[in-house]
Amino acid sequence: MKKTNIIIFLFLTLGIVSCFKSGSGSNIESNAPQFSGPGSFWTAQIGNSTFTMEQSATFGAAVDLTVSGTVSDIPAGFKVLTVSSAAGTNAPAIGDQGYAFVIPGLVTLVRPMNATGDKLLPMLVSGDCPTTNQTFNWLVTDSTGGNLTDGSEDVIGEASFNASTNEYVPGDKWDLSGNLNASVQAPLSSNCNNGFTQIAAGGGNVNMWLSQSGGAIIHVSANDQVILAMPSDSVNAASLSNKEFYGIMLNEANTPKVSPVWLEMGSSGTTANAARFTDVLNNIKGSPEATLTFDSFDSPKEGFVRTTVTAGTDTAKMTCQYKSNINNSGKDTLFCAGHVPGVGNEALLYNLMLVEK
Repeated sequence: MKKTNIIIFLFLTLGIVSCFKSGSGSNIESNAPQFSGPGSFWTAQIGNSTFTMEQSATFGAAVDLTVSGTVSDIPAGFKVLTVSSAAGTNAPAIGDQGYAFVIPGLVTLVRPMNATGDKLLPMLVSGDCPTTNQTFNWLVTDSTGGNLTDGSEDVIGEASFNASTNEYVPGDKWDLSGNLNASVQAPLSSNCNNGFTQIAAGGGNVNMWLSQSGGAIIHVSANDQVILAMPSDSVNAASLSNKEFYGIMLNEANTPKVSPVWLEMGSSGTTANAARFTDVLNNIKGSPEATLTFDSFDSPKEGFVRTTVTAGTDTAKMTCQYKSNINNSGKDTLFCAGHVPGVGNEALLYNLMLVEK
């Protein structure tokens, strides 16, 4: 793979595996699911063998970048995406490749094609707005630069959507030390249409993508923060014992910031080893780089587990969100947010997005 100007699409596609049909070339399959999400404003259609993505400056603006290409599977569990057509602002070259992976469920995470900062762009399956009340846990995939451990930053939280009143209800918010930063707040009125709604709040717009399956993506324009929400389950050591996960890591201290990773749980369900793939295309794992110790289950609320990351002599605080048997697939997920290990790195975000092998 090219290391310069590479396009890395990291798709965590929750809930679309069973509805794919085969296709060929750059013509997207007719029934491939559609996605939409922030950063600026993206839409995507991703099939078994082909994909197309479009970018606009804002919701409702004209498309300024279009990329399409082919998709193929590799043994590590990821998919390789190859660009066959591209046009617009900062368009990639034909033949550039990236990698992707699939989780049964409802969300996709994408690294923007023309980004130099390796940010992750969550995208939700486009479709109908929720018709029943939804509750979910959430975590941030972008920080605003504050200390993630001392109350300066909301890192995780809970929220709900009232389908009968079309209102979004922000819930409790915590930092990485488990400190409660804010309690349940006043409902925000919305006008959900095709799974998307925009709310004026916080000195700007809050864009929200909602789904029937309980997932949500929230983009706060005032600070350009992106929040990923999903249903959750109670978690304990037995939930994680001896399980293997793979996925992606976002580490703001690394270059590149986005990497494919693996994680293996021990039999106790309280510790795990993790590292990057040294060659994801050939399924070659790197030696363990970090140990995760799961310190407190269902804390600060059900579905979260507070965690310590140890890398060499450095440590960091992290909190993971757990969901079992996502979309009846038999696979569990762990989505984690923390700070980069080491004293002085409390403002540098560290994310893990993992699915059971």
